Amino acid sequence: MTASEYAPEKERVREVYEPETGRVRLVKGDGEVVEKIVSREEQERIRKTATMTSTSAQRRRCCKRENGPAKSKFPSQHPWFGYG
Repeated sequence: MTASEYAPEKERVREVYEPETGRVRLVKGDGEVVEKIVSREEQERIRKTATMTSTSAQRRRCCKRENGPAKSKFPSQHPWFGYG
């Protein structure tokens, strides 16, 4: 890619949706994340949506069936301490 092709691509800004956090970010062509100015109401809506999305994503990641039931163990029951 030549310098004349790279310069317009670098300055191009696109919106990228992150499914894990539920946020839409502005990203420049070279990967730099750009801040977007929004109103207070919009910021509260974004935070609420992102918190709900990330919490449900954490639950899905943490409590998969392949990991077994999610239960805590006492230190005396933990296999790393030799009581397994």
